[in-house]
Amino acid sequence: TGFFVKCGMKRIVITGGTGFLGSKIISMCLAKGHEVTVVSRKPVAIHGCTVVAWEVLSDAVASADAVINLAGSNVGGPRWTWKVRKEIYESRVNATHAVVNAIMAANKPPVLINASAVGYYGDTMTSQEAGQTPQSSQLPGTSGITAGNQQKQGMTDRKSVV
Repeated sequence: TGFFVKCGMKRIVITGGTGFLGSKIISMCLAKGHEVTVVSRKPVAIHGCTVVAWEVLSDAVASADAVINLAGSNVGGPRWTWKVRKEIYESRVNATHAVVNAIMAANKPPVLINASAVGYYGDTMTSQEAGQTPQSSQLPGTSGITAGNQQKQGMTDRKSVV
């Protein structure tokens, strides 16, 4: 939040604000005096914030100085079956796509901070357990979740929103 203060950014939109990381970021933003709007699939009251549904994302983004995108299905929920992995993957890619589109439509596009759950680098445990330096730690992984995070990154890079 120090970055936002230094850059004069007052109005922050947070997607995924009801999750573990989002709730912590909301607290920090409010403590620094930012106006926080939370975009949620299931809008619930959050003290000190305006909470809106995804259907009004574009309106929220249009008046924001910055957007923090943390949206996606809970990775700590049920066992990761192929169906759950697909849901996690699609939830992150679809949310990022919606955020990027809203930013691109804004007259004054806000700064985007785009984050996701674990998985960009994939599983490096095999080489670590063998006592080797994991070569894959410098390269993206190949799991389904990893591919979704890479697609999110590519989406934001291509659009040049940051």
